[in-house]
Amino acid sequence: MMKLTKLVEKCGEAKFGPLLKTALDHAVLLDGECLRIRSGGDAEERGAGTAKARQDLFEEFCAIFARAGLPVPGLERETILAQLPAKSDEKLVAEASRVTAFVDGLGLGLAGSGVCSDIGSLAQVVRLLPDLLQPFGSVRESILALLNSKLLEAGLPLLRPDHATLKFGDASGRPAPDRTLSVLIVDDEAKQIVRTFRAIAGWPGLAIGAIMPCCGWNDDAAKALAATAADVIACRPDIVVMDQGIGGIRGSDLIRKIGELMPDGLRVVFVGNTGGSPQELEEAGAIGNMDKGENIRPFLIALDRAVGG
Repeated sequence: MMKLTKLVEKCGEAKFGPLLKTALDHAVLLDGECLRIRSGGDAEERGAGTAKARQDLFEEFCAIFARAGLPVPGLERETILAQLPAKSDEKLVAEASRVTAFVDGLGLGLAGSGVCSDIGSLAQVVRLLPDLLQPFGSVRESILALLNSKLLEAGLPLLRPDHATLKFGDASGRPAPDRTLSVLIVDDEAKQIVRTFRAIAGWPGLAIGAIMPCCGWNDDAAKALAATAADVIACRPDIVVMDQGIGGIRGSDLIRKIGELMPDGLRVVFVGNTGGSPQELEEAGAIGNMDKGENIRPFLIALDRAVGG
């Protein structure tokens, strides 16, 4: 598959117009490591959550294509499969089986095993299912993934939002800083990274990246702290948007560790980004609380400090 960044660059400003930076920012985050679908160990435990966050962002990415009048990219197969219910979750599997049995009863089998001859009618009925699944709550997304996996194998259109009406993060109207600034979002939840990213996507003059630290070192917080600090420093950011609860470590401790390990000449401005109290982050040197992208004011202060420094 072509990297999404390359796809956007291929279309260029001639196709995207003023949405080019927004499209590029989305593509860079989707092409990056933190939203990559993995399996095994710690990655397996949060794989479905990462896949859901990735799909949400990917659909917003596709909405940018729709807004620009371009063909919408196809949904990624691995993202769908990563959201399938685990066999160990008996309740989820039971609920999913109940709904998908209804779909199979309509004639939606796997390719080559009796797909309903009236494909148009079948697809129309299946497309009503997202609304019908609302009462299923948190189970709904896994059921939709299971249905999409069946549609994928049957070669039918997938259940997707209306991209023409779907909203996406776009801060393209914000003033650009005097120089390009590197912004790094640090959070242990993919959905929170995406939520924060939406507030600054498309912002002129900002190169946006993200790190989702490994949580597999909960039994060795000191090692996790040092390794995560090294990862942040390696990105050489101008601004770090920092969560407080990051697996087995605290963002405030991470800020202090980065200060200890930071090489001469590298200056970083930290912005608090927590759903809880920002007090400990502020005591460690962070500015305010961006509150997962809901409060942009601390970020504006950080921009001024980063440029001024």
